[in-house]
Amino acid sequence: MYQELIKQKIDLGLRRPFKRETSRKLRRLRELDYIYGAMSLDGAELSRKEIEGMIQGEIPREAALKDCVFIKNYLNTLELMDDCLALRSSLDKRLLLKFYACLTGKNAGFRRGNRPLADFKHVPPHHSDVESLLSRLLQDAYKNSANEIRSASRIHCGILEICPFEEYNGVMARLAMNYYLEEKGFLPVALGYNRREYVKTMIECLKDRDDALFFWGLERAEYNKMAEVLQIVESEEDEE
Repeated sequence: MYQELIKQKIDLGLRRPFKRETSRKLRRLRELDYIYGAMSLDGAELSRKEIEGMIQGEIPREAALKDCVFIKNYLNTLELMDDCLALRSSLDKRLLLKFYACLTGKNAGFRRGNRPLADFKHVPPHHSDVESLLSRLLQDAYKNSANEIRSASRIHCGILEICPFEEYNGVMARLAMNYYLEEKGFLPVALGYNRREYVKTMIECLKDRDDALFFWGLERAEYNKMAEVLQIVESEEDEE
């Protein structure tokens, strides 16, 4: 499937620059995939349609204040990520801290405690090892990038395993995964899981210290996203 993804990426690249309306649609889809992928897999009880409306400023009655703040912060984080992508900044621990600070609204560093991830039945490494493990994870991902989808998978699973932050470790793992995909010319994805399936998958990956199960799902999600975006672009081209 990886070779098919490369072909899709090349095809999409050859169709740039997009029309203004196409670019607007793709930007909205990108924002939604990032934010819905963050919130739905972190347990938020909001539908994709509701989250899409909130991104556009429509607040449903059942939305909690924390959800509204999170979406606002995430949109700000996406602007920061756009700037970093434009500068071709690769992921490192300092960049992750910048994203985390923007997302949480706090100038917090890495975690200083050793609380287990109860949902994932995982005990992370001691907090004193976080920075060295994170640096090694990201260096290895960029060094061994023959299959960039696999590298993105390893970044995701590695961050969740290290658990570098006090909160939002799953959100940050998916954010870093998608940033890496965009940096390499692929598309960000919301993944094809619900919360229960995601947790079950990650329990297995963390227990076995093997990202293969997650990688298969990510590869399929990227393929589907590429196909969706190509369909949008082709449809807009046909209207000319």
